[in-house]
Amino acid sequence: VIGAGERKDGYMEGNGYLVSWCIGHLVELAQHFHKFYDACPIKGEEERVLQSRLSLCSAAKIVIKNLLDLLKVDAPEKM
Repeated sequence: VIGAGERKDGYMEGNGYLVSWCIGHLVELAQHFHKFYDACPIKGEEERVLQSRLSLCSAAKIVIKNLLDLLKVDAPEKM
């Protein structure tokens, strides 16, 4: 039986578990993206590889922005 405010995945809304999950996911994604960006150059690659890597960068940006929005954290557009 799921109680008031409890979700099926076991997280309780409003008590910090969901916030903690978002932060953990954000940190993990940022770490993995940093490793990718460090290991896989974008400039100078053939067009197919270039577009694939740019798509991955765009997807990571969207997920990071969405997580930061959920946490109500502002981030710069460019770094």
